[in-house]
Amino acid sequence: MKFLTPLGLLGLLAIIALIIIYIIKPRYYKKPISSTFVWNLSLKYRKRRIPLQWLQKSLLFFIQVIIIILIAILLAKPSILIASNDGEKIIILDTSYSMNAKSNNKTRLDRAINELKDVVKDVNEENKLTIIIGNNQPEYLVRRETSKNYIEYVLSNVHSTYGECDFDAALLLANTVIDENPASRVYFYTDCEYENSGYVEVVNFQDNEWNVAVLEFDPAFENGYYTFKTKIGNYNKDASIKLLLELNDGKIKYEQDLNMQNNQEIELNWKDLNILDYTNAKLTILDQSNKNIDDSLKEDNEFYYQNLNNITYDVQLVGATNTFMNASLKSLGNVNLSLPKTGEEVVLEGKDFYVFDGYLPDTLPIDGTVWLINPKESHKDLEIVVGNEVEGDNVLLSENNESSIAKEIMNYVYPSDIKVTKYTKITNYNNYEVLITCDGNPVLLVGKHGNTKVVILALDLHYTTLPLSFNMVILTHNIFTYGVKNTIENSVYNVGDSVTLHTKPITEQLYVNDELEMDKLSFEDNVIINVSEPGIYNVHQSLTNNEEKDDYFFVRVSANESNYRYTRDVLAVDQYINLETGIV
Repeated sequence: MKFLTPLGLLGLLAIIALIIIYIIKPRYYKKPISSTFVWNLSLKYRKRRIPLQWLQKSLLFFIQVIIIILIAILLAKPSILIASNDGEKIIILDTSYSMNAKSNNKTRLDRAINELKDVVKDVNEENKLTIIIGNNQPEYLVRRETSKNYIEYVLSNVHSTYGECDFDAALLLANTVIDENPASRVYFYTDCEYENSGYVEVVNFQDNEWNVAVLEFDPAFENGYYTFKTKIGNYNKDASIKLLLELNDGKIKYEQDLNMQNNQEIELNWKDLNILDYTNAKLTILDQSNKNIDDSLKEDNEFYYQNLNNITYDVQLVGATNTFMNASLKSLGNVNLSLPKTGEEVVLEGKDFYVFDGYLPDTLPIDGTVWLINPKESHKDLEIVVGNEVEGDNVLLSENNESSIAKEIMNYVYPSDIKVTKYTKITNYNNYEVLITCDGNPVLLVGKHGNTKVVILALDLHYTTLPLSFNMVILTHNIFTYGVKNTIENSVYNVGDSVTLHTKPITEQLYVNDELEMDKLSFEDNVIINVSEPGIYNVHQSLTNNEEKDDYFFVRVSANESNYRYTRDVLAVDQYINLETGIV
């Protein structure tokens, strides 16, 4: 038997402390009294002594010593070695992006698979083999397999990914095999060194491949201008490189030469360019002859960033309370606001957000979100019935609604702070979601007209304290962000991420990198895709008004996969198995 954590035996020192306590504690003294005289005299006539009578005075001490010994042994985690001649192996095969690195026309993964094929030669009933594919979602390739032909067949279909290796998840799979055969040995075929790999034997297939990479690229707005913070890494040899920064689809270009030492990382900031605005930015690593760099990994040599901060939205406000709504809409900051004057034509297409206050157009727009304030009558495009106006001193109340729409629109809005003296009664609103009520009647409702989002506020802003409170600004902001969303939420994603794409109400078809993701027969507000490869992605929407809309985002590989230089301190394993034998 061995102890997995022998430091636990230090708990035996508590025995010394116990002895010291017994030495220094006050002793009791025997003092004869008349009532005990008869009992003491009777002891002289006892025929025989009771065995182990001496324990009576020290029984508590011995019990305490035994308890301390048992606790110390438990802390030391005793392990009994099970004798076995079984040569069963568990191999976690790293298929992360860095295993793509190539030297002598072979990648690290190629070399790992070649060594695996040598292991396969020894597979039999006594030497079973488990192979776990180590990517961001590890899985068994084979589990306790004994067929050499089958293992070789499935190995021929293994390829690397662009993600990382979730070793902890892979180890959980390995431990299920260990539960069935504690004598199994665990190997990790990877490309990193570990100072402490625990019970896992690490086999490193790195071959000093050279790599230079864009580790970070972060545009920021500082002191009225855009800057571009950059981090470049160079690993396994000295290199002279050139950085090319392109703005607005290459219309503006900047270059910078770098002489980098082996295993050096450089941070630099393009901050003196006086860039007031830009549409997109692309950073590329080139060699000194302006050609693509010829290193071992290609996908980390560029970085793309689409500027989402300069996107503006077209908003039209029509109605009687322009003063209130004008201020709230302008507070959004990124809108082009149009205010048709009396007698001017009201535009019903080409806008992202329509606000009609006390006004109902003959036909509702279908290409943007519609917010109706104080509708006076029912409308053929709305599945509601507008009733009479109700007067009286009332307070608005929030409905107990836990839907995602309610949470988005009602975030930081406090209806109980708003007083109302007149509102319009709405009936027959079955297809609408009620968010705010007044005297039990709905005053804020959310629904749809076809694919168009519709929000109804059934009260006159002149007869409420809403415009006088901060709730007005917050409510306007929440309704706007609910109804108007950019196609993409972020400029940059990681390999393996799920990307939500927000379609326009009049989207007929949506393509991602020329692949059809949605058409009008299966319209959805959101389309979710999983990105498994790095690079620039194009999101193309064909609209029913014959217009086309393009958006772009970038998928990057992890900077950890590009960094060849470091030795990780600890492989994240628990002391599940004896370090020498791999046996519990």
